[in-house]
Amino acid sequence: LFRSISSAGHDRARDYIAQALAARGIERGGAGGTSYLHTYPTAPQPEYLYPYPNGFNVVGVHRGAVAPSEMVVVSAHYD
Repeated sequence: LFRSISSAGHDRARDYIAQALAARGIERGGAGGTSYLHTYPTAPQPEYLYPYPNGFNVVGVHRGAVAPSEMVVVSAHYD
C-alpha cells in the first residue's frame, strides 16, 4: 500500500515505527538525538507537482554494550 507524504496512513506508519523503536529501547537518532524523526527538504519542484517541502526519515541508534562509540543505525522506509 502506497502512503504519500503527509497522508494519514503515512503519519500513522511513521509514528508506529517510532513507538516500536522506543519500546525496544532504541535511542533517538534524529534532530541531535532528541527525536526519532530526521526531517529533510524535498527536491525543489513546482508546488502543484509536489506540495510537501519536507520529508521524514525514522532513525534510531543502538549503541554497543562493550564499545558505546560503536553503533548500529536503525532506519525504516515506510511509504
